[in-house]
Amino acid sequence: MSEHHPLFEEVRLGSLTVRNRAALAAMTNKQSNDDGTLSDEELHWLRRRAEGGFGLIATCAANVVPEAKTWDGELGIYDDAHIPGLTRLAEALHEAGSAAVVQIFHGGYRVPSSISGEQPVSCTAFTIESEGFEQPRELSTAEVEATIQAYVDAAVRARTAGFDGVEIHGAHTYLIAQFLSREYNTRSDRYGGTLENR
Repeated sequence: MSEHHPLFEEVRLGSLTVRNRAALAAMTNKQSNDDGTLSDEELHWLRRRAEGGFGLIATCAANVVPEAKTWDGELGIYDDAHIPGLTRLAEALHEAGSAAVVQIFHGGYRVPSSISGEQPVSCTAFTIESEGFEQPRELSTAEVEATIQAYVDAAVRARTAGFDGVEIHGAHTYLIAQFLSREYNTRSDRYGGTLENR
């Protein structure tokens, strides 16, 4: 493929200029420290991808509250204690020429109690028919609003750390996908019912 191919041309995303159209999607590397802080191994791995030429790098999924941690070695962005490591990562990715975003998420019913120490939560206390998942409890309206604020706070931490943006993980039946689903979300408050509410 020629280096003059459109894949290698700069692209603008709002006010952000990205050096090419190649982006590294968020992956589940399981390299973060137990407390959700960035490990040197994770920093090195992501920096190498930027040095390899990706125009935009997304971090691994970063949980927005401690009880959203879905696997060991998961990145956190729920506490200001995570900002120094995230700042090092944003600086390293920028120095290598890549734009940098943090993928923020909550696992919802997919969070195992063996990791979180709590019963999983979701939009509704629906019956899980897949093996390996536990029965979730329904988030109260106040808890939904606190979770929304946790996403806002995570985005602010990402910006404080020097990232160019966030990617909100809304796939793979994690919490946001659970709320969007008519099958899972049977709430009768302002977070259920119509697509707009969901």
